Amino acid sequence: YVRAEVRELWEALDKAVADARNLSVRGPPGTGKSTEVWAWAKHVAKEKGIKVNWFHISKRQSIKVVIDGAGSTISDIVDVEIEDIRSAAGEILIVDGVTKERDVSVSQACMAWHRATDDAKAFVLVSSAAAVVALEQDKEVNLDTSTVGSWTLEQCQEACDDDVFFESVKDKLQCPGIESEAADERSALILSKYELAGGCARWMFDFTHQECLRDFKAHMKKVSDYQLLFDEVGGDEMRDSVNHLRGSDGDSG
Repeated sequence: YVRAEVRELWEALDKAVADARNLSVRGPPGTGKSTEVWAWAKHVAKEKGIKVNWFHISKRQSIKVVIDGAGSTISDIVDVEIEDIRSAAGEILIVDGVTKERDVSVSQACMAWHRATDDAKAFVLVSSAAAVVALEQDKEVNLDTSTVGSWTLEQCQEACDDDVFFESVKDKLQCPGIESEAADERSALILSKYELAGGCARWMFDFTHQECLRDFKAHMKKVSDYQLLFDEVGGDEMRDSVNHLRGSDGDSG
């Protein structure tokens, strides 16, 4: 199953590379941004015979992966620094996991990489929060934006129409205590889990009911005032949780 949002993102990525522009990929956590960009990176490296540098930035660890022209991973380095982005080789640079805490430093490193390399090269920023890049800097580095929206109930149902996929996630859809009026078991499981997971595919298909509840409660504890949940203010940690607790349709946010 391939969502329309995935096709649109691949088209945006292809266009960015073809037009020698850079791209900021944004959207709520768990919608598939990183997975989709990773799949595209493997594909484009093999199709064009080029090298792609992938940096994943997280609170615990930063990892650098180099994908060669055959679409194979040729190196995997942990504990890299943001400064390493500036000196990265390859025709395409991808930085995944950009946070509000590091958005400025990562953006600056990417722009420095871009200025120091061939203008035909492109970088991609993947973030669950909008990276703060001033408008004049956007113009300077030809930075476009592509938003990956949350999963709809209809999309979850369409994905589960595939029997093989449904069987692979069936255990994750079990939600004791949440009942549905759906006539058949498959629809009932999807509806009950979606009531809890909403548009986050990670919560919907990858987390069990208990894991989803634990993650949800952990983020809710960081929200001191529920009105701030909608205003998206209250400090970096809370803004990170707001990203997890709010969905996006990909257009209006």
